[in-house]
This record gives sequence, structure tokens and C-alpha cells, in this order.
Amino acid sequence: MSAETVRPALTAQEWKKREFSRVGEIGEAARAYFLDERGLSLEYGDGIDAWVGVNENALHPLAAFCLHGQPFGFTREDVWHLRALLAVNALDDTARTRTRDLANRIAALLPPEE
Repeated sequence: MSAETVRPALTAQEWKKREFSRVGEIGEAARAYFLDERGLSLEYGDGIDAWVGVNENALHPLAAFCLHGQPFGFTREDVWHLRALLAVNALDDTARTRTRDLANRIAALLPPEE
């Protein structure tokens, strides 16, 4: 994946509203969410399961929402450190390209800078 193909997962407005319209609503009564061969599934407390189709266009913004604010997520500081590594010129061409692409992919999962 080249850096040029990575776009922000959500628009500034979508981050502000904390919602996006690329996927249908997920039932609030669901108690477990999991991926199976059909896609994202929901398990309800009453034993009823439902399948929710998450189309490919929704995966990027959904990933951004899921990672945002989590201890296992990414921060602007992570992007800064990767870009600082690029600035010291200590990487070969392959490592430089991969580090730049990684920094851009992480940045695309973060809300816009204020």
C-alpha cells in the first residue's frame, strides 16, 4: 500500500459527531460482537444471534473508532516518533519507505489535529 492511497478514516465532522453513515446501526441489546465467516456477528442475551454486514468501505472508519482512546490504539505522538526516525536518515530505502507508510496509515486512523 502506498502512502498516497491512505486517506483519513473519518472526516473532521464525523470525528466531531462520533458517528459515520457507512454501516447500519448495531443493536444496543447485543452483548457480544465477533467476526466469523459471514462478517461481524452479534450475540444477544436471549440466545438470538444476528449478522450485521459491514461493507468494505466501513472497515477503515470502524477501525478508527474502535482504536480511538484505547491503550492499544495509536496517538499523534506515535506518528511523531516515526517521522522523527525518518528525519535522522538512519534507515535504508526499504525501511524508510515502510516507516513512512506506517506513519501515514496510523495518522489516517487519528482525529484531525486541532
